[in-house]
Amino acid sequence: MMYSEIEDSALLALTQEQFESAHHIFYERVQSGQLMCSIYDVFAEPGSPNHNCLGCNFDEMTDQISKFLYACTLKPGLFLPQQSFAIYAMLLNVVWERISDIFAIISLPEGYLVRYFGAFISARRWANFFKHPKAFAWMVHHPEYTFEGTEHSKAFLNDPAYLRIDDEFVKAYYASEKPKGLTGQFQGKENRVVVILPNLKTLT
Repeated sequence: MMYSEIEDSALLALTQEQFESAHHIFYERVQSGQLMCSIYDVFAEPGSPNHNCLGCNFDEMTDQISKFLYACTLKPGLFLPQQSFAIYAMLLNVVWERISDIFAIISLPEGYLVRYFGAFISARRWANFFKHPKAFAWMVHHPEYTFEGTEHSKAFLNDPAYLRIDDEFVKAYYASEKPKGLTGQFQGKENRVVVILPNLKTLT
């Protein structure tokens, strides 16, 4: 069954808009000029061809992300909003894992990572939320989904009956292995939860 057959049209349109923006930004800034291939120039040995495994492997990964975003724009009803976002977050996290390995080798300061790679760090937390939802998976029934900073999200933000799972919530409860108090957050709110996904224009 297609997503468009079972969900409201406003959220469907919003999801398509979000992924169209993400694809445009990602393709223009990263993939159209094969940004990752510029690593060749930095890591190539003197006198050797500007070609190496590091650049190729990163380029393959970003190509996969670009193609996924494009697929989401071509067929917006193929995935539920949370499904497409979860896949995107996990793909970004794969890139971040590889980048982190390199940063660890060169001992890049933690403050530098937080300052310049905040989007990747946020994507990692959200990927963790979808991979390891913990109490969310066995307590919450049919949560709502929306995107941060949109008209669609305002109704949920103005309704105190909803427990909001947003970037701050994910940061507090899904950045470590054993967060304290997560189960208590869901008690009494099992049917009144909204997941406010990051705005893809900002995340991308």
